[in-house]
Amino acid sequence: MTKKEIDWFPRLTSIASLLVSAVGLGSIVIGYGALKQADESSRVTAYRQLVSQIADVDRVIVEHPSMRPYFRDRKLIAPGDKDYDLAAGIAELRIDSFDALLRFPHFLGAESGIRGWQNTVRDAFRDSPLMCEIATTYKSNYGTDTNSLATEGCSMPAR
Repeated sequence: MTKKEIDWFPRLTSIASLLVSAVGLGSIVIGYGALKQADESSRVTAYRQLVSQIADVDRVIVEHPSMRPYFRDRKLIAPGDKDYDLAAGIAELRIDSFDALLRFPHFLGAESGIRGWQNTVRDAFRDSPLMCEIATTYKSNYGTDTNSLATEGCSMPAR
């Protein structure tokens, strides 16, 4: 009976290759998880920034209380009025902020959480003839959702 000699080198290199492959696969899995977490974090940061932008616009209304009736009480204002340029500027900022927020979920595939904002936007148009005027005049500047909510809000009766 002859003793069969085992060649360990090919076996060791095969085992080492298998271990390297397993470590590589593990690295890919960990990297993918980290990438998903970073992606989610950037989405949350972007959403917070959009909400902060809306709050900043509302802060302008608080800092200029004479503007509040144009955005909450359906008060009319006409070009040439001393406050028209400021009110129109605030209206544009509000619509731009709302438009960005309404477009955001479509880019991320997260439409489910936007219903509350749709109500807010619709009500903002309902309460501001000036926002209705700006949205109608510059309709091509805004997305489908913003235009639809503007149409709905602008045609609603006062509270």
